Amino acid sequence: MPQSYLYKDFTRKADAELNQILIDKHKYTKEAISTAKLVLDKRVSSLPNKEQNSVVMTEESSKQTKQNETSSFYFQQTAPDDILENKEETAIDPDAPSLYSKRVILSFAVLFSSIFGAVLLMSNLKRMQEQKARLQVLVFGLIYFGLTLFLVNTVEIFSRFVIGLNIIGAIILNEYFWNQYIGKDFKHFKPSWVLPAIISVLICTPIIIGMFFLE
Repeated sequence: MPQSYLYKDFTRKADAELNQILIDKHKYTKEAISTAKLVLDKRVSSLPNKEQNSVVMTEESSKQTKQNETSSFYFQQTAPDDILENKEETAIDPDAPSLYSKRVILSFAVLFSSIFGAVLLMSNLKRMQEQKARLQVLVFGLIYFGLTLFLVNTVEIFSRFVIGLNIIGAIILNEYFWNQYIGKDFKHFKPSWVLPAIISVLICTPIIIGMFFLE
């Protein structure tokens, strides 16, 4: 755990930010929650007893304040501008990794196939040091791609249904694997998608030409 990217990242966060992760558990992965707790526990254990008690009381007070704010929100009318302001993304950590966005993964899965979206997600998971998750995405991508080919060649479904299958595959990649192993609201930089697009075109073009001449 101490060698993971999350641990190094969380050690640079303030106590208030780490406490917020523990309060909003539904927004973060299990690893993020356990890492935040680990960092906080280490900080508290290094303090004298009196200061440790003070920190615990402060955390409880912060949780109660958050609960009160959440309760009062549902009994107040919020202007559209206020809603947009509340949802505004915080600044990205300069040490955050560069990850292909969900939109890019969806686009590649639809334009080329679900396996291309899986490859991009695997690249993200490599940067996040999630080796087990990479293997799971690879297995899913190959099985789903094989199922799509089977339906195209055996059932002879129309091309618009193939696009639909690719969209479903991309949704599974983003809403399950991404949210599970990266985190739904994980802040990151977005690298250029131009090079992966060029490589994808170079791979798909000979296949399309070969299919054309085989007909």
